[in-house]
Amino acid sequence: MSILIDRGDLTPHVFDAISIALIALTAVFAIIRCWSSWHLSKRLFADDYLSVLAVIFQAAAFAIYHFFIILLAQVASAAPITKESGRIIVAQAFIAGIALWIAKAPILVLFVRIFGIKRWVRAVSYTTIATTFIVFIGALIPVGVKCSPDGKVLDAQYLAGCLPNTLNVGLAHGVTALFTDVTIFIIPLPVIFSLNLSWAKRFGLLVVFVTGLAGIVASAISLYYKIVNFQGKASLTIVPILLTEIEIAIAILVASVPALRAFWSQELIHLGLYSRLRSAVSSILTRKSSDGSSQTDSGVALSGIVTDRTIRQRFEYVEVDDSREIQAAYIVPNSISERYDRK
Repeated sequence: MSILIDRGDLTPHVFDAISIALIALTAVFAIIRCWSSWHLSKRLFADDYLSVLAVIFQAAAFAIYHFFIILLAQVASAAPITKESGRIIVAQAFIAGIALWIAKAPILVLFVRIFGIKRWVRAVSYTTIATTFIVFIGALIPVGVKCSPDGKVLDAQYLAGCLPNTLNVGLAHGVTALFTDVTIFIIPLPVIFSLNLSWAKRFGLLVVFVTGLAGIVASAISLYYKIVNFQGKASLTIVPILLTEIEIAIAILVASVPALRAFWSQELIHLGLYSRLRSAVSSILTRKSSDGSSQTDSGVALSGIVTDRTIRQRFEYVEVDDSREIQAAYIVPNSISERYDRK
């Protein structure tokens, strides 16, 4: 098996920089998520703790990947294989698998908390969590058996028996991750469409939850590279490793988007900068609509009202009173129970 690292497009330093930036971004989102829960309900929930844990495992995955990339470079240069090298191979597979599972768990737990009044939501969410855990962890067993350096002669034959198993695990994790992201994308759709809300407000909620599309795209691209490696059409490279890091980060970010919406409504729109920006945009749009026209004063005033409403919908999705109700629903599942159609 050829073991090469193609640094033509990506160097280890670039990998480190991008990974550290992703960790910083997900950490900020996790903090905002926890702040929103504490600010609105004076407590943290299971999905909040899982998000924090996901960031910790994301950082751990980056650290072990860093050493794994160094190991691959040493192997490519025919450097001696040590027990530490074997342990790094095993550790990167286990930590990355666990990080990927934990990153996708918070959004499913959040669905149970928000939409748990629907039994099928609870059933699908818990089944997905359990199934993916079994696959993610179960697929790692061959790596632990084949790649453990204890009691083995660490030579080319050892690598030939070990590294293909890491490719198998990567493929299994990639397929499972894509299935999970598709499930995460589908779950909220029928629930939101069953709410007794106007279509405009349903669209606002959909915008929050369909960010799961980003997770599907990330998982699909990552799976593509894993398939290419599995088929032997390319050697092990840094790019698939980075894509796994990106996939983990996007899963954490997607799970934090509903909390970010609450943070926006509670804090950011009350800042002076937001008010000035909104007024400036409103003035610009109003001026453009009045230029070159023969509208009356009343017509200009009406244009200003329409423009302001458009900006409000663009930035806030829903009216202020309803946004409070939706924020409460984000914290207390039963608060939205009366808004379901009961047919």
